[in-house]
Amino acid sequence: MSCEEMDKEPVLDMDQASDPVFTSPTGGGEYELLQDQAENEFATFSWSPADYGFQASISYVLEMDYADSSFSNPIQLVVTEETSVSMTVEEFNSILLNAGVEAGVPHLFQFRVKSRLNENVEDLMTEVLSITIIPYTDEAPPLYMLGDATRVGWDNMKAIEMISLGQGVYEIVDSLKGGAYYKFITNLGQWAPQYGTDGNGTWEAGNLVLRASEAEPDPAALEAPPTDGIYRITLDVNNLTYTVEETGLFVLGDATTAGWDNVNPLPMSLIEPYVFQITTELGADMFYKFITDPGNWAPMYGAVDGENEEEGELQYRPTEGDPDPPAIHNITAGTKTITADLKNLTYTVTTQ
Repeated sequence: MSCEEMDKEPVLDMDQASDPVFTSPTGGGEYELLQDQAENEFATFSWSPADYGFQASISYVLEMDYADSSFSNPIQLVVTEETSVSMTVEEFNSILLNAGVEAGVPHLFQFRVKSRLNENVEDLMTEVLSITIIPYTDEAPPLYMLGDATRVGWDNMKAIEMISLGQGVYEIVDSLKGGAYYKFITNLGQWAPQYGTDGNGTWEAGNLVLRASEAEPDPAALEAPPTDGIYRITLDVNNLTYTVEETGLFVLGDATTAGWDNVNPLPMSLIEPYVFQITTELGADMFYKFITDPGNWAPMYGAVDGENEEEGELQYRPTEGDPDPPAIHNITAGTKTITADLKNLTYTVTTQ
């Protein structure tokens, strides 16, 4: 019988193999990632295919590392059989934050692409691409309150931090001194950026004015309410508005001397922003809750698990249309100090 000559198997000669080559982006640039451009394309990384001298199924690994780390601990961005990959600003920023990269400051990174044939063949690599990148954080920047109307005076190193509610809205529940003044800063120890007012509002509501740098005019301070008290101050820095309303925290229930009379609940003392306290007699095997507006059943704070008399989590009821939270169960009678933290939504009870 006659024989047919078979094609020879491909022979890999690494001396003849060609590395992949970056075609975009170009190195040396600086990219500042911005949250308001999260859905935009950050970059398209593309490269020419590696050539092993024959047709092969090749995987490409795009990786990055700090420039001074020499890829000792690279971040793997993608594994693909394609020769390009695109990422949005949000996708790339998330990769950086998840890898522990500090936001808000520039970092010099190096990028490379490795081509992989199989575990028995040495990887081919592109040249290294260097790019400076500034990631952003999705956490709201801090905002602080200070002034002679506040507990810290005008000491900008001791200004009181507010809570971010998201979308540029900040809030604080704290005491204000009647007839005095206050402002807001974003950096402890610095007078700019700063928020004051245009002077056309009232103590209850008005417009904010941003002083972005100390080279800009100093805006007017906000005037405090006419009388000393506990107030909820809310700022919307996106729309540049503020609102102020009197508030407080009161305890009531059959465990207390007030009973369930929501017109005459027991007032609690503010000991620090958002933290209220009272020392009072509590009856055995009875219950209590907290309200902020005497005569109304909401806003209200109850418990998540009402059976723990010593400590637990609080549950907020904004309106009477919301579900009624469980009351806190006081099991043993005695003189108790109750502390309610409305910032962290917790309560603690100690027996005197």
